[in-house]
Amino acid sequence: MKSFLVFVGLVAGLQLFAQPPQVSNVTVTQDAATRCVTVSYDLDRDALVTARIYTNGVALAGAALSPFIGDVNALVTNAASATAHRFLWQPVDGLEGVNLADAVRVELTAWEKDAPPDYLVADLRGTDVRYYASADDLPGGLDDDRYRTDSVVFRRIRAAGQSFKMGSTATEFGRIAGAGNYGNEDFHTVSFTKDFWLAVFETTQYQYWRMSGEWPSSYSNLTTRATRPVHRMSYEAIRGTQGPEGGFDSVGGVLAKVRAVTGLRVDLPTEAQWEFACRAGTTASLNGGIDVSAADATLAVDPALSQLGRYAGNGGLLADGAKPDPAEGDVAQAMARVGSYAPNAWGLYDMHGNVGEYCLDYCNYKDGNYGGLGTADA
Repeated sequence: MKSFLVFVGLVAGLQLFAQPPQVSNVTVTQDAATRCVTVSYDLDRDALVTARIYTNGVALAGAALSPFIGDVNALVTNAASATAHRFLWQPVDGLEGVNLADAVRVELTAWEKDAPPDYLVADLRGTDVRYYASADDLPGGLDDDRYRTDSVVFRRIRAAGQSFKMGSTATEFGRIAGAGNYGNEDFHTVSFTKDFWLAVFETTQYQYWRMSGEWPSSYSNLTTRATRPVHRMSYEAIRGTQGPEGGFDSVGGVLAKVRAVTGLRVDLPTEAQWEFACRAGTTASLNGGIDVSAADATLAVDPALSQLGRYAGNGGLLADGAKPDPAEGDVAQAMARVGSYAPNAWGLYDMHGNVGEYCLDYCNYKDGNYGGLGTADA
């Protein structure tokens, strides 16, 4: 199941200002005893404010970056005309010898509320929502398991005003055209009116437990299951008994709980949104930019596909073709930890492998078979 989608109207209704929100009077101080760094600044109007910290001219990232506490990486408001704000930062171990108040440079960026930066992190334990300009700015880095357990990382997909060809060309190798329940890959144009957000990783078992209190997956190794993708849930369990024709706000199931906890209007992606995000601007068979061929079909292990996700040839099946025992939970077999393979050009992982992923819309019924993608602009 692909992690949930946040719809945000990023084009319509923009507030027009002569200039973007402004940050000024930035000061940095450090407590000698605790080494805690305080950053103070003024903000001329309500805005989303992000921060980047440099030492010796190099931006801190990943494991070298601990979380900020206070008015940053969030919507900052000038309540009662108070324009002064601040946040705290406790440097991680390894920076003890740096007098940060002297050596650090703090770069603050203010964003319009309707034009946020590209990354959003939602805490599944409450309404804490944080924004970041890039994946490098996430405390601990994307490899930190906090983003596979208690929090979900979303990537803004800049789709507004964009069009792409959905489906596959008639000449693409492996295409199933009008045959079987999964045929009818109608090649047609899809156009978008809004940007949207898509989770960077597939929803993990731990995240699903956070949202539902359940562990439905067959991969049940207690040591490693938390960061493996969740599977064996029904569409109804995820979204409730109301289908997509009921509208975006007619949602129940696990998604209704997520909305209540996080305050975000999340849902499953449409098939068009999912494919647009998966392709990430590419037109090849694989989002790594490589077309599959008849020769690839004879390979037990496809080198190109092995870079992008878990599938039968690189651990999804055993050497004799049998399915691995998911309860055994061998990390080299069955489902892989989400994010184990290379992302696509937009920083999304596991789009070509690991587990099947739900979309919002129903399969189209055409020529006696399910699976048609439709032919109209959308």
